[in-house]
Amino acid sequence: MGRLRLDPKDRLILANQFQILEKLYPDEAESYAKYRKIVQSGYELCYDWMIGQFSDPMSDDQCREVIEILDMYRRLRNSYAELPAGQQQGIRARDLDFPGFDGNNESEYLGLHEFFQSQDKWQELPAINSHIPTLETYRRMLAGYEPFKHNDRLTAAQIIQILAERVHPDRR
Repeated sequence: MGRLRLDPKDRLILANQFQILEKLYPDEAESYAKYRKIVQSGYELCYDWMIGQFSDPMSDDQCREVIEILDMYRRLRNSYAELPAGQQQGIRARDLDFPGFDGNNESEYLGLHEFFQSQDKWQELPAINSHIPTLETYRRMLAGYEPFKHNDRLTAAQIIQILAERVHPDRR
């Protein structure tokens, strides 16, 4: 994040907000008083202390990528469930479980997924920490999914083809 700059009006509003928060939350009053002092005094170098809990913003492209990944997994699962039992051969149901995003390296993706779930979206795809990076795998899968994403349903062969993209090309 770049250096935060506040004009006098913003400083006044924030100082008042911190003063209100000091009164509302006595257990956290010391922190709010510190932030109020920083803002009132114009200690710009210390402004970041107030927003330390904020993440860098996610780009529109990153947000869309999360949505595309979750939609792809939803389509894979729903299409599999609609296949007649005889056509499900060669596809393991557990391969359609969403592995999640890595909490260490893809935390913003995991966080967005958790937010979506709090808004009752993609409830069937738990927001879990995969503990391993997953984006590269999902991107390969999305590339394989692209030709089929407008189909009403995926065939067994299409599901298998998309799932095959989980394996890195160097390991095939």
